Amino acid sequence: MSHTRNGRPHRHSRLHRINHRRKPSNRIFWIAGGFFGLVLTLAAAGGAGFFFQQFAVASDDAELLPDLIEAQLLPGNVFYDRNGALLHQDAVGGDVDGDRILRQPVSLGSMSPHLIEAVVSTEDANFYDNPGINVRGLMRAAYENLFPESDSDAFEGSGGSSITQQLAKLIYFEYAERIERSIERKNREIFLALALNEQYSKDEILEAYLNTVPMGNLTQGVEAAARVYFGKHASELTLGEAALLAGIPQSPSDYDPYRNWTRTQQRQAAVLNLMAQRGLITPAQADAARNEPLDETYGFTTGAPDVASLKQSPAPHFVRYAQNELRELVGVEAYNRGGLKVTTSLDLGMQLTAQRITQEWSYEFELTHDAHNAALSGIDPNSGEILVYVGSRNYNDLPIQGENDILVSLQQPGSTIKVLTYLAAFWRGAPDNPQTGSWDEYLAHYRPDTPVLDEPINPPLPGCINPVDPDYSPQNADHSFRGQMTIRDALRLSRNIPAVRTIAEVGWQAVIETAHQLGIIGLNNPSGYGCALTVGGVDLRPLDLNFVAATLANNGLMRGRPSVSGDLRLTGVATSGNARIAPGENARNIDPASILRVEDATGNVIYGYDQPTEEQVVPPYYAWLVSDVLRMPTGTLGYSICDQDVAAKTGTQEQDERVGDGEASIDTWTMGWSRHLAVTVWVGNSDNGPMTRDSFSTGTAGRLFQSVMETFLCERERIEFEEPPVPEDYAASARRGAPPNNPFTYEECADILRQSGYTPSEAGDPSLEGLIGQLCGAVGGGFGGEFGSGEPGDGGDDGGGDDGEGGGGPGGFGPGGGGGDGGGGPGSGPGGFGPGGGGNGGGGFGQPPVVVPSFP
Repeated sequence: MSHTRNGRPHRHSRLHRINHRRKPSNRIFWIAGGFFGLVLTLAAAGGAGFFFQQFAVASDDAELLPDLIEAQLLPGNVFYDRNGALLHQDAVGGDVDGDRILRQPVSLGSMSPHLIEAVVSTEDANFYDNPGINVRGLMRAAYENLFPESDSDAFEGSGGSSITQQLAKLIYFEYAERIERSIERKNREIFLALALNEQYSKDEILEAYLNTVPMGNLTQGVEAAARVYFGKHASELTLGEAALLAGIPQSPSDYDPYRNWTRTQQRQAAVLNLMAQRGLITPAQADAARNEPLDETYGFTTGAPDVASLKQSPAPHFVRYAQNELRELVGVEAYNRGGLKVTTSLDLGMQLTAQRITQEWSYEFELTHDAHNAALSGIDPNSGEILVYVGSRNYNDLPIQGENDILVSLQQPGSTIKVLTYLAAFWRGAPDNPQTGSWDEYLAHYRPDTPVLDEPINPPLPGCINPVDPDYSPQNADHSFRGQMTIRDALRLSRNIPAVRTIAEVGWQAVIETAHQLGIIGLNNPSGYGCALTVGGVDLRPLDLNFVAATLANNGLMRGRPSVSGDLRLTGVATSGNARIAPGENARNIDPASILRVEDATGNVIYGYDQPTEEQVVPPYYAWLVSDVLRMPTGTLGYSICDQDVAAKTGTQEQDERVGDGEASIDTWTMGWSRHLAVTVWVGNSDNGPMTRDSFSTGTAGRLFQSVMETFLCERERIEFEEPPVPEDYAASARRGAPPNNPFTYEECADILRQSGYTPSEAGDPSLEGLIGQLCGAVGGGFGGEFGSGEPGDGGDDGGGDDGEGGGGPGGFGPGGGGGDGGGGPGSGPGGFGPGGGGNGGGGFGQPPVVVPSFP
């Protein structure tokens, strides 16, 4: 506690004589304590032995006073943004019925002189002269105990407990003990008050009292009360405001200005009268203070505020997230003790801009798409720090369940998860046994130009059979089929069927393992997902997808803070509402950072996020391939973001046909990343209610994503996704041939084309049989070796060639033509996708087909 101002004692000349304080001697302490304790105790218990027992207990209690006062003077933990802007102050401790309270201790010099005078006049007029106890009040209590039937007025006006007694009661006793009317409790209070008076100066005691006294509406101390009731500091109070606050401690519930305005006014008037009687103010000043229009100014009759509520924070969902992280970093005990200054990663300027953009778009989507909520987060890929965190469009909007934090609630991600399917295909390739996920021998890595078929799947693919949905048959969003296409186009156009064919070959186990590597939490029931995993049939947290995006922006290098063992958010606790993540062994090693620095009450730094922890969770080249495929303007959204290198993937989750019509969207997403910022956007309804049938991600979440990224990136330097070196095993896989993505015989290929409904539409288009000949091939000559040394040959149906010559036939899906020793060069035919033939050098990929018509 401080009782100086500018290095000099703080003076209240009208109340007391400032002292170079003479400490009462131990003899005075013992005599005073002994006398009053003896009177009260003997009156109640009728024995000196009981008195000495109580005195011994109280003496032990007195040794705890310094620690108790220090604990009571710690404010709640205070959260700031990265630039020092206030975000929130925690409530602390527990008072009435265990409710947490708002406390903001300040020095005596930071309180209005009017307030100090008003409180002393009202609560303990002889404060600066008494020995820490109200002698007349105690004598009255003893007299009433001894003579309960007496109506003597000998002690009229003797008052109640002194300020020092009240402080002793506040810092030592729990609430239930404070309201207990027992001689034993009163006896201990007396000794503690005498001990306080012995150990501390009067100004120190008064400062502690004014910072500790309950002031109603879950506020503790005059600074917190001034902020809640008047929206100002205690140093700025007018006389009328000071008198109102000074009247509250006697009975905070009776003199609550929000619930009992008339009684509070009467109490304020009584305080002003006392001050005038004691010459602290003039009658004219008292009249003027009574007439201050406090109700009109502060709306006391309109209802009480939410004290220490996140509703008052400019970033409430983020503060809640940071509170969880703080508990992990310092421990629950230190967190609850309070007094911590927390500098977070949030950029409040960016946050307010993102909130405004989110609200503007969300209100439009409500009108056009029946989507009532939206959320987004932004992570700096270079540091793993959370810069933007909008958990809903409005925390205080009850109808949309705005308090629920969408970013850490479980949602179905739609096609955004295809990013993980194709990343697994690029990185892991096809296992020798997709159903068991065994990678004893790689068949080959997939590539962006690997072909995949967009045609109906019937019967179900062997790799997709699972007991939960044995007849799983996916559809594309537009219910059309585009035939043969590359993985680049399949991902860019977000085609469902090619993604299902790919996950059937790669194995959903590989996709889940890739997801865990990239920081996705959950996915602990692989047998229950099947191939529906790749079209969003799982529950994920949007913030985790944002972390995936940030890692992809770094070519697979994850940056953030080390995860704390036993992370409360990862071990089965509720994250938002009823959403619960089951505990599992896939908890990531690194988390995004929301806290940069933590200082204790004395300014010591107890945690600092100086530089991120790094882990290469995916080989760089395969992560870059995903960015390259999805980079704009050729990526999913089809437009540019300023001149920045940005990749993005959209996702739309349809309503489960078991609970709806299976057509309406319930979630729309966009996850995207640049080297500067990774952002994930969600649009939908908190109750999973359907949006309109025309609601797709490109028209909802994609538009919000575009606005946010343009706002934050257009003035930034362009930094491109840098292509890493090609891994040796990726290059070598080409010589082993293309993966069996289209394992069709000639007859199967021809049947698919005949059933497609294809007819020539323009002059020069091949006939159906001609197209079958081009795409399916009589024998199936494919492309020659990519790494061969010879020039393309003119091979015919067999695709044969001499040493150094590549296969040349118009290949289809069958095996490519044979090269001689040394392997073939790239084939010259218009299109086959089968593995190249091989002499000793082996075959590889060739050029893509010249023309692949689209089918209705």
